[in-house]
Amino acid sequence: MLSSRTFCFLTAAVGLAWAVPGQAAPIVPGQFISYVDAVQDVTIPVGSPLNPGTDPIPFVGVSATGFFTFDRQQQVGDSIELTNGNFFGTGFEPGLGNFRLFAGADHGLTPMTATISSVFQDEFDPGFATGQASSFLFGDGLFRVPDFGIEILDDMGNVAARLTTRDPFDFEAALFSLDPEINTTFFATEDIDINAFVGTGTDVAAISSNRRLFVTAVPEPTSLSLLSLVGGAAMLRRRRRQKDRSKNRSGITS
Repeated sequence: MLSSRTFCFLTAAVGLAWAVPGQAAPIVPGQFISYVDAVQDVTIPVGSPLNPGTDPIPFVGVSATGFFTFDRQQQVGDSIELTNGNFFGTGFEPGLGNFRLFAGADHGLTPMTATISSVFQDEFDPGFATGQASSFLFGDGLFRVPDFGIEILDDMGNVAARLTTRDPFDFEAALFSLDPEINTTFFATEDIDINAFVGTGTDVAAISSNRRLFVTAVPEPTSLSLLSLVGGAAMLRRRRRQKDRSKNRSGITS
């Protein structure tokens, strides 16, 4: 028969065994996916194929929303590598119209990559011992963008101009989840101007600056449907206005 002192000791030992966390396992491979608002300032310089005028045309806060995706590799040491990065987003800017913003091999460009360093895991997370993504607690993200492109669409939704960049730049972000939380912000590591060109041309068609990404909520399907309806209605109104203007110029009345 156990003495009361021995019983208390064994009870405490069992409690400690449950309380002491197990050994961490490296975080396993998976996907890194965020829905982001990609924002930048754009200037169409004099001499650009898109600017026949004599003054630069500035656009501030040009925004495109879409999915930012990577293949997440297994953690090695305190780092996780992200490979095969892609982005595809859409936006509308008065004076510029509807456009698509894209990066990565899925769109004919160089894949984006990233490194999450100083990874720290939550020892009390249920997935800590098996390396589940849920055990990720903190890490510093450095995201590399070798190039990106923009397609400006006409009123029919066809590509009127395709511009691509040729110089790399980086974003950085403090990450508290491998599914980044809403309002997580990715800042450019340095504010440098990035030139965009049409095809293989050498004339600068546009200049990008002040680039940043904001993680935002994925729109509900109903919201996407409404946006497409609103966009379609706006497009029809523009076509009608153009048709009316052409009729007035030619003297035709209905």
